[in-house]
Formats: sequence, structure tokens, C-alpha cells
Amino acid sequence: TISDGFDEGGFSQADSVESYLLHLQAAGSESLADLIRRSKNSGHPIDCIIYDAFLPWALDVAKEFGLLAVAFFTQPCCVNYMYYLAYNGLLEVPGDKSSPVKIPGMPEMAMSDLPSFVAVAGSYPAYFELVLRQFYNAERADAIFVNTFYELEAELVDIMSAIYPTLTVGPTIPSKYLDERAPDDNDYGLDLFISSDSDSCADWLSTKPEGSVVYVSFGSMAALSQDQMHEIAFA
Repeated sequence: TISDGFDEGGFSQADSVESYLLHLQAAGSESLADLIRRSKNSGHPIDCIIYDAFLPWALDVAKEFGLLAVAFFTQPCCVNYMYYLAYNGLLEVPGDKSSPVKIPGMPEMAMSDLPSFVAVAGSYPAYFELVLRQFYNAERADAIFVNTFYELEAELVDIMSAIYPTLTVGPTIPSKYLDERAPDDNDYGLDLFISSDSDSCADWLSTKPEGSVVYVSFGSMAALSQDQMHEIAFA
């Protein structure tokens, strides 16, 4: 496993998001390098590292050992390209919030259509730095995998392919729910809740009338205050 530097309590053990990300890079780089060494000594050396683009330090470690490195961008091309432009200072966001935002390969958008990192200056600065740093060494990657498919974002895939060696590998949905070519492939490999929690949620939902429950998701990075939670609950 790869350590995040907080092996006892994980993210909750860190003083701040910034502190967590710094420790993750330091401890993660060290433990990844150790894993590569141990694999080599075991007679089963690693040839290639496929890493989440949010962890670009993995590419630096891979190149230290002369390995192939492939960045996996888990978001679609439209989002990645927006962050690419922002990282390179090429994203033109109008000062007037009523003016449309124009980005090559995309329809005109309102400011509210953009990721909040971009639309609201200063919001979630640590995470904004995280999404931008996906590109600080991306040109050294041997390939870029993107969670999309060509027909969905053809123009944007072509734009990104002119910048990086880009391959579409999406949608990353278990085969059972997509094309059923592998019927046993029915697990995403990541669960936010233990199975007992999932069962409890499903049982609770079954007691409610159809169409009476609203599911609201703010993603994995939003941090709402108590007042905001109350406002949502009584909306």
C-alpha cells in the first residue's frame, strides 16, 4: 500500500487540507519508491506506473527508476482541458458574470457552468492547486488516459491529443452495467460506505413513497457549514 503519512487516522488526522496534501506527497513518494524496489528485488519488477493525475509526484518517482508512466485523468476531457487552460494562464474568464465563457471545443457557457475553483476566485485554494498541478509535469508522461470516449468529446479529444499522447478509456463503468461483455465485472472497487450502511440506506429508502426523496451531492471536496446544512435540510 501507499502511505499518506497519516497511517493512524488518515485525512482526519491532518491539521488542514494543505498539510494533508504535503504529507501525502512526501510519504507517498517514499512508499511508492520502496514498493518499486521491493518488486524489483522479488524478481517481478514493475514496468509501468498508471497513476491518478491528481498525484503527479508518482510520475516523478516512476521516472527516477526509468519506468513508463501513464497519467489517468478520471474526469472527462472538457473538465481537464479547462484546468489545462487555467494552469497555463490561457483561460479567459470574463469579469462580467453575465457574459458568456468561450472555450474551444465547447458550447458557450455561463460562469455558473464552470467548476467553482475557476468561477469563484479563492474558493478551495488547496484543491484548486491540486487540480492545476495535474499538468505541471504531464508532458513527461508516456501517455494520458482519460475517462471519456471519443464520440462524446471528439473535438476536445483531438485538441488534447495535439498536446499530449491521449487515449480515451471510458466510461469507467463496470461491464455489467455497460455492455455485459464481462457479467462478473459488477464492482467499482471503491465504496464510500460499508455494506451494512448501504443496506440501511436502501432499507430506509424503501420505506419512502416513490419520488419523495431528493439526493443532493456536493462532491468529495465541498465543506458545508452547520448553517448551510440546516438551510438545505429545511429548503
